[in-house]
Amino acid sequence: SESNADIDAALLGIPAGDAAYRERLLKWARGVDVQDVDDDGDITEVRHEMGDPMHSTPFVLNYAATDTAPARSLVFVGTNEGFLHAIDTDSGGEVYGLIPPDLLPNLDVFYRNENGRERPYGLDGPVGGWFDDANANLVVDPGEKAYVYVGMRRGGRDYYALDVSDAENPELAWVVQGGSGDFAELGQSWSRPVRTR
Repeated sequence: SESNADIDAALLGIPAGDAAYRERLLKWARGVDVQDVDDDGDITEVRHEMGDPMHSTPFVLNYAATDTAPARSLVFVGTNEGFLHAIDTDSGGEVYGLIPPDLLPNLDVFYRNENGRERPYGLDGPVGGWFDDANANLVVDPGEKAYVYVGMRRGGRDYYALDVSDAENPELAWVVQGGSGDFAELGQSWSRPVRTR
């Protein structure tokens, strides 16, 4: 959100000092039609677009009803803007979108939409996941743990894991940072992450 002061010009990879551009860019990133792509004169409405999921393959989790939410299915897919989107399969609406800080500079590139030969990549890898299906009903029930994993593929060398046990409130579980520590020799993260022994 543009109200989050922690997302500054340096993190976005844009010149400092242009607060109006930063605000426009972050509104655009969260789906506001600041460029009036539909030519209706309204720059405050929802923009029905998302980045390209060129090589990302989706992953679906089914959730049981809870006291605060109905039963639902979410499809998780990464885009080259850098987002991991969680989309409700019934409504087609986005429940949330998350972007790693390292990919925030992609937003400016896609916002400007300039012609060029360099292709920006983000969370371009396949999405995987796992959940503790204790009762074997293929549904994430209250109290069961669920995780989604995504790699960057041509976007970089990292893998991200999110705890999505609560369909409405994801939390970062861990990050594998390629090129550092125990993963100093890890190249681009093309493989689908799979939980295994």
